[in-house]
Amino acid sequence: MKVILDKYEKDLENALEKGEFENSPNLEVTKQMFQEAARNFR
Repeated sequence: MKVILDKYEKDLENALEKGEFENSPNLEVTKQMFQEAARNFR
């Protein structure tokens, strides 16, 4: 199955392939923050 990506998704994919992203130094804290935000979003 072929997935069709929009421009934003293609840009993200290209940046990931080029290694243009860095890991967050507080990955667990950041993940918890976004998980809580997602739970509160309604």
